[in-house]
Amino acid sequence: MRNVKNSIKKRFMILAMVVIMLTGTATTGYVETVQADTTVYITRTGSKYHTHKCGNGTYFTASRSSAISMGLTPCQKCFPYGDSSSSSSSDSFNHTNNTSNSTQPVVKKMKINKSSLELVKGQTATLKVSHAPGSVKWSSADSSIVAVSSSGKLRAKAKGKVVITVTSGNQQLQCKVMVEEPKLNKTELTMNLKETANLKLSGCKHSVKWSSGDSDIVKVSNGKLTAKEVGKTVVKAKVHGKTYSCKVTVKKPDIKSITVGENNIVMECIDYQSVYIKLNPSYAEDYYDVTVTSSDSSIVSAELLDGWNERYVELYSKNIPGQAVITVTAGGKSASFTVNVIDESVMDEEEEVLMEAG
Repeated sequence: MRNVKNSIKKRFMILAMVVIMLTGTATTGYVETVQADTTVYITRTGSKYHTHKCGNGTYFTASRSSAISMGLTPCQKCFPYGDSSSSSSSDSFNHTNNTSNSTQPVVKKMKINKSSLELVKGQTATLKVSHAPGSVKWSSADSSIVAVSSSGKLRAKAKGKVVITVTSGNQQLQCKVMVEEPKLNKTELTMNLKETANLKLSGCKHSVKWSSGDSDIVKVSNGKLTAKEVGKTVVKAKVHGKTYSCKVTVKKPDIKSITVGENNIVMECIDYQSVYIKLNPSYAEDYYDVTVTSSDSSIVSAELLDGWNERYVELYSKNIPGQAVITVTAGGKSASFTVNVIDESVMDEEEEVLMEAG
């Protein structure tokens, strides 16, 4: 019976409050108390008062002190740390001066350090929240794309998009994460000197920072490589803080051919003569040893000499008439020419005999 009376009394008080708030027919002192007191939300049948419309139902506004006087208690969701001013508000409501000095604790909104994030596969990042009203719980909409730990640490596992959610009390925030999976089209590359090539980082829409470990060997600009010197280096592409590498080797240029100045040479005994030689391409000379040999050095010997921007073979004929083949070799290529050594005194005698016979 008492419970029924209390319920009727509670409903009557709520209706009275609604009428007072709508018509403004309350006494002057009471109106001043409502104006000075903190506003809360209540329902006709509930046993709690709230800071907002918390849940389903029809809510009415009232002062906190009047809600307390009706026997209502603070909602645990709205007041996670309790309503420390509830007792002082109740006393203030019954105080003769009708003035309330109580203040409601300020409940700050929870904040997350990032609402969107871009990662590459294999990369990690950490999300943080501030002003959480209670314990924090993290979850991933798809942990096969991004996994999240209980401390908010993310690990990108596969290409795709996913939403990370953090919950604390009745508050919830989200962070949208996009995972990219960049791939370099080549991880190893062999180039010829002065040759160009292109590297491409696919699977990523963002700008890439390119660099060469030794720009004297390979120069790189927007993924375009230029082989400048023989050697080895590493070209790198960096995006989202992650680096992708390609090992580049610049090899020695292949010699296409060797050209000699003359193919058939006639020399007298005890004489010398120079024959110029040329490697094609000419810049290959800096990377190969050139050798010169004679098929019969007792007739003609040969020596390689360097001149001004050119090379030549110096021939030395001996005091023995005859024939020798001179061969120039470099980089697997070779070229040969013939040298005939004659005795000039014998030629003069033969010429005299022919002249007399004529």
